[in-house]
Amino acid sequence: DLQTTARGAIVADLIQDESQDAYGLLNLRVRYIPDSGAWGVEAFGENVLDEEYIKDAGNTGDGLGMPTFIAGRPASYGLVFKLKL
Repeated sequence: DLQTTARGAIVADLIQDESQDAYGLLNLRVRYIPDSGAWGVEAFGENVLDEEYIKDAGNTGDGLGMPTFIAGRPASYGLVFKLKL
């Protein structure tokens, strides 16, 4: 039973046609800070296995005949250098 109150037509997404298999993301971070603590460096990787996944499947576009999907972030890597002045 679905009860709604609104102006205009409401089209509910009652057909669950968006699905995906289970997935896992591997994020890594390595940090080095010397004993002096005056500086530090770290390397990081997010989604290092570059897993493709859907972060969100919206229902707003479905009502207009245009399903919306938000893809998950691809693999990314970086370095961070910190210096205390």
